[in-house]
Amino acid sequence: PRDLVPIVLAPLLYTDNSELSMDKLLSDSSNMSHSMIDGNIEDVIAELGMSFTSSVETCRGHIAQLVGRELKSSDMAHVLIIMLKSRAIEYWLESDAAKEKAQDSQHMPSPWSIENLMQAAKELNPKLNWSEVLFELDHAEFCIKDKYGLNLVIQTIRLGLQNQAFYPDRFPVDHIYRHWKHTEAQMSLITQILKNPDIFCFADHSFHPVAIDFLKAQPETENKEISSWRSLELIETLLYLAERGHCQEVQELLKFPIQHCPDVLVLGILQTPPSPFRFRQELLASLIPTFLGNHPNSAIILHHAW
Repeated sequence: PRDLVPIVLAPLLYTDNSELSMDKLLSDSSNMSHSMIDGNIEDVIAELGMSFTSSVETCRGHIAQLVGRELKSSDMAHVLIIMLKSRAIEYWLESDAAKEKAQDSQHMPSPWSIENLMQAAKELNPKLNWSEVLFELDHAEFCIKDKYGLNLVIQTIRLGLQNQAFYPDRFPVDHIYRHWKHTEAQMSLITQILKNPDIFCFADHSFHPVAIDFLKAQPETENKEISSWRSLELIETLLYLAERGHCQEVQELLKFPIQHCPDVLVLGILQTPPSPFRFRQELLASLIPTFLGNHPNSAIILHHAW
């Protein structure tokens, strides 16, 4: 009988649309020990792959069984982390379905149904704090490797926030800028954001802008990739990460503003709080020669630098 089948298996064995009762979900979940949950969640999600979000009912059942209690922000973050760690993206990218969807430039293809994932979480906890989900991604195992992983995280949180009547410009971007305990995790997130402004762009959200009104030649305002570098928070966060052992990764990211908007970058560095660490001073020293030549903003930049 269906009532006796474990929740994780029920959606796979019974493909009809009948709903699993919440009493059944929570009853079965509460009987699982936390050690069992913690030990099995990664294996279960990895084994299920794309079928983890095949329907709202399926996804809700899996999450309820795996979490074993009322869904919390840390639980939802853990689910996202494990989804990122699975090889579902790799397998899916090799499929014909992925290649077909990749032709649609209007939508980011994904091996998972983000809508089903968000709706399942909502049904398990309508009051889930999605801002806290982003905060809880500060975890040793959190790592975004590509645009598909970034899309999973950003779109899931966006949909969750929209369901709670949050406006797009109120995305909790401050949780991205703050000093993370796990800097490798933060570095992976910021790297993919800067590589994929079509998924998430710092320029679309609140920030303290680099003062550039006095520049003779203004940077391109329509270019989102350039506009992102007007965020003082972004520049300050990257300087912080460089000082925490991520010099090489930060230098790689800085290649874009050094080439396309060095004046904005120099002013941004000058407008961040002074730091005793060498990276900031060495970066400024490496940028100044750019303005000893025929740059339209040379005089203004050199004046501010000195």
